[in-house]
Amino acid sequence: MARPYDDDVRRMLLEAYDRGEGSLGELASIFGVSVGWACKISAARKRMGRAERAVYRPGQKSRIDEPALDQILRTRPDATLVELQAELENRSSLRISRPPSLPTHRG
Repeated sequence: MARPYDDDVRRMLLEAYDRGEGSLGELASIFGVSVGWACKISAARKRMGRAERAVYRPGQKSRIDEPALDQILRTRPDATLVELQAELENRSSLRISRPPSLPTHRG
């Protein structure tokens, strides 16, 4: 799979475009990128308001109520994992599974 261009290339191309140094097609040729890519990043900047790529985070987004967890930890910093799970379930109706117990070493 092809690696994405650095944010520096994105930023430099868009800054040159903003200064009127050429069209997106002309600047794409100068920077050695495709015209489609130049148009894509220009449109993405208009949509998102920034030149940098969006950070890709695979997997599901966390459903934990972080402000609730923060409040629990501030009021009960010594709470066990089981107590934290129970309190979060009470506050946000979100059931959090517990990791399986690790086997004890017998020796």
